[in-house]
Amino acid sequence: DRSMSQQVIALWNEADGHQAAGRLAEAERCFRAVAELTGDNPHPLDRLAQVLRGQGRLEEAWTEASRAIAGEPAEPVFHNTAAGIADALGDAHRAENHYRRALLLAPELALWPSLASARLRAGNHHGAIEAYRNALVLIPGDIGLMFERAVAHHGAGETAEAACRYRAVLGQAPGHAPTLRNLAVLASEVGDEAAAMTWLRKALVADPASVALTREMGVKALNSGEVARAFTMHRRAIRLDPSEPMSWGALSDAGRRLDPDRPDSGGLRDLVTCMVEGIVSPHRLIGPVIALLRQEPGFLDACRDAASTPPAELAERLVRGGVPAAFDNDALLDPLRLSLLPDPNIEIGLTALRSALLEMAARDLLEVPEARAWDRLILALAEQCQLNEHVWLETAEDTARVAALTGRLAGETHWSRAALVLACFRVPTPRDPLDDAGFARFEELHVAARERERFIAEGLATLTPIDDPVSRAVRAQYEENPYPRWTRLPAAHAWRDGDDEAGPREVLIAGCGTGQHALLAAARYDGANILAVDLSRASLAYAERKRVEHGAGNVTFAQADLLRLGSLERRFDVIESIGVLHHMANPLDGWKVLTGLLAPGGVMRIGLYSEIARQAVVRARELIAEWGLGDSASAIREARRRLIRDHAGVDLAALFVSPDFFGLSTCRDLLFHVQEHRFTIPELRAAMVKLDLEFLGFDTPSVTKARYQARFPDDPQGLNLAHWEVFEHENPGCFGAMYQFRVARR
Repeated sequence: DRSMSQQVIALWNEADGHQAAGRLAEAERCFRAVAELTGDNPHPLDRLAQVLRGQGRLEEAWTEASRAIAGEPAEPVFHNTAAGIADALGDAHRAENHYRRALLLAPELALWPSLASARLRAGNHHGAIEAYRNALVLIPGDIGLMFERAVAHHGAGETAEAACRYRAVLGQAPGHAPTLRNLAVLASEVGDEAAAMTWLRKALVADPASVALTREMGVKALNSGEVARAFTMHRRAIRLDPSEPMSWGALSDAGRRLDPDRPDSGGLRDLVTCMVEGIVSPHRLIGPVIALLRQEPGFLDACRDAASTPPAELAERLVRGGVPAAFDNDALLDPLRLSLLPDPNIEIGLTALRSALLEMAARDLLEVPEARAWDRLILALAEQCQLNEHVWLETAEDTARVAALTGRLAGETHWSRAALVLACFRVPTPRDPLDDAGFARFEELHVAARERERFIAEGLATLTPIDDPVSRAVRAQYEENPYPRWTRLPAAHAWRDGDDEAGPREVLIAGCGTGQHALLAAARYDGANILAVDLSRASLAYAERKRVEHGAGNVTFAQADLLRLGSLERRFDVIESIGVLHHMANPLDGWKVLTGLLAPGGVMRIGLYSEIARQAVVRARELIAEWGLGDSASAIREARRRLIRDHAGVDLAALFVSPDFFGLSTCRDLLFHVQEHRFTIPELRAAMVKLDLEFLGFDTPSVTKARYQARFPDDPQGLNLAHWEVFEHENPGCFGAMYQFRVARR
């Protein structure tokens, strides 16, 4: 009736005004009222869909747009609305469909650019090319459309046409950075890396504030062996946007390859920031951090001075002069808190400093000026000694002073500097907390956490018996020394394998140790059910504590012997066993069990020691066997002392850059393991043949892949094991200490 029509017109006009003014909630209310008064007429439903899209309520918007189309399927405007919402939802296929239908219904609508973009996003490159051609008839010379048409030719594999179209864009806009960047990509694809770098430099000149271009230039530089330039570019990317984790991760990759004889001292703080903020695992960065720290003015001199001064004299000097400036440095103290410190000379200096602090504590001399500097230093040393499990050399005089100090502090229940110095030599006991963040952190990480682990160990599930003699011996080793003692997961290197439907559903981590590998897998395989097993309850307790801290609800830790896992009824889409099989009596027996647990279409990731890469370890193990020291904690300390004193030359140089040498449990795993096998690439090939497995490739750093491809361009996928055998002989450190690779059942 007339009154209702007037009401509808008034509401429609009011809704129009609200929408034009950006008052979308009021516009939504009015359009809903119009739809209700008109019996869900499709026109107010279409406008309601537009308003809901403007509010970011995309699923609701799609529902209303679909209702509008259902009411009037031949209205092109409705299809245009639906296409725009589908675009916003990331559904390029639905967007393409509705743009196409809108154009069929009303060819005069200027929708060819939208249809072209939707087709490009949907991967319909040839359809996109046709749509861009029509769009450019409507809007000739449009740079954006010309660029996207070139991208469509590029995506269709039409390299020559793409290059021609990109150059046409540059003819109109010589500084168009996306075009310059894509020409760099095109050059790389045809193997012309020199041209790629030229185009990328031009792109960066055109857009010097681009974080992505700066980082890409750094990656290119690193892949071509220009490590210092790569490091500089990634530092520049971080200056442009410090919140971008990919830039920090790229900086760490370049930093780990810095030449220690040509340091970039300004990068030390950036690398330490990576460690402190948890952007990258500390152990990945500690090598370059140490290399740069050694170049800090006066630092190595201070270490040598401490090492050459008797503890009593050094203590007197510290009382008079306070904390030396070289040791009151966050670039030293933060790494001490977070990672093992792989440098024998620095270790010797800090060991001497520790002995002097013990002397001061024994003589009650720790109440000194500059209190905060002393607390920072002693806390950092105490945390380092917990991480390395007191692996540093302890003299007879140290042992006597530790016993005396232990007796003196027996009745004290609170934390003090003397108690922290004692923790530099022994596992600390619980004490009353202090209102101090540093002391509280130490108490939580190194005292309370151990108590929780003891409780956790009692409640862990056991899946299989452990009756194999070698398995029992390996279990005993890791019960005494859980491996590795890690501090945090890397934020920047956590990644997802796609949505829950596409990713693996069942994952097995066979030999999970203290859980770092399993928790990284939990981030990598989002939504999967992860079973992580190990022989050692002490290691598993550490892992479970860390799981709770990181909130990883999709990981279950349990005790089991890999050899007995064949009794499980579960099958797994992904099985990962890194650094485990080579500690078995017969590695192929364990590998065969894992192969039997692989689901159809599943993938297995394996890590095995390389015979070539571990020659320094083999030589060190031979020396230790000759010395007949045994494998106790004191024997490990003495073996390390002899190795550092007498064998730091070329033959064992690789040993002293390995973080594993610088911790008690890690050194036991490295040099004193009860069972170890090493492999060559021909032996890997023979094992794969025997187990009927297909080789899917090595997991190696991008730099190694680039060097391999340059050496063997006929194997772009990196699947030729004979080529890899040659490459390893030419580059003995290319795999680190371990082959890591993927296989699947044939």
